[in-house]
Amino acid sequence: MAPARTSPWLALGVPLYLLFRPALLEELVFRALLLPHPSERRSRGSVLRQSIPAGFAFVAIHPINGMFFHHPPLLVFVDPVFLTLAALLGGVCIGAYLSSGSIWPPVLFHWLTVTVWILFLGGGRKLGWTMGG
Repeated sequence: MAPARTSPWLALGVPLYLLFRPALLEELVFRALLLPHPSERRSRGSVLRQSIPAGFAFVAIHPINGMFFHHPPLLVFVDPVFLTLAALLGGVCIGAYLSSGSIWPPVLFHWLTVTVWILFLGGGRKLGWTMGG
């Protein structure tokens, strides 16, 4: 797919917006708040018992978000391929948080993934975002 054609202001503004929402906001909720910090020295079983529901919640929030906040692109948020990719992203972000003990690796990975999808892989068009040009 061709990159979205857009103005320089949008090309800077969209990634900045995506850094805060969804990347930072979702990572604070689904990683920092729902998972134990690695310094807590929990057993693998305990960490797994918290990680699995946190991962499911991360995936589930996308269709919920689509129903209540993004009505036109709801079909994107309930698409099995999209939800599978969200689960993979969530798993990678869980791993990044648990291995680093920092929220920043999952925030940056989440941000990069969503920014590339929105600007270069047609995600902006699927969500009904007017990218200009």
